[in-house]
Amino acid sequence: MKTLFTYLIFTLLTCFSFLFGQSNQDCFDCHDDPDLTMTKAGKEISLAVSPGSFSEAIHADLECVDCHVGFDPEEEPHKAVITPVNCAECHEEADDVFAHSRHSTDLTCSSCHGDLHRKPSGASVFDACLNCHEDVLKDLT
Repeated sequence: MKTLFTYLIFTLLTCFSFLFGQSNQDCFDCHDDPDLTMTKAGKEISLAVSPGSFSEAIHADLECVDCHVGFDPEEEPHKAVITPVNCAECHEEADDVFAHSRHSTDLTCSSCHGDLHRKPSGASVFDACLNCHEDVLKDLT
């Protein structure tokens, strides 16, 4: 009987979180607003994410909360301390390479990979390098 009760509780909790968990649409209800911004380090940054653009993004098959963990949609801000997304949760091998690179202290994943909430631009990561290292290209040509 105790096993059956435990199974029922587990099933109810699983169904509850599946049925009532935060969906991308819950996020888009507010973040689809192009005027949604916040101030960070004295700079105004956009918090807007277009559902149309996100549907073509490299991570479109994920839920927002897969990367943006610990956010409470009922509170503003959604988290007392907004922590950066930890890409290493899924990209452990790439993070290990990056952690041992000379840029690990001054760049983030998005510095080279761009905004992962939008369709990839088609530019290569090498093109992102040229944003700061244009002199290298001149030396090669």
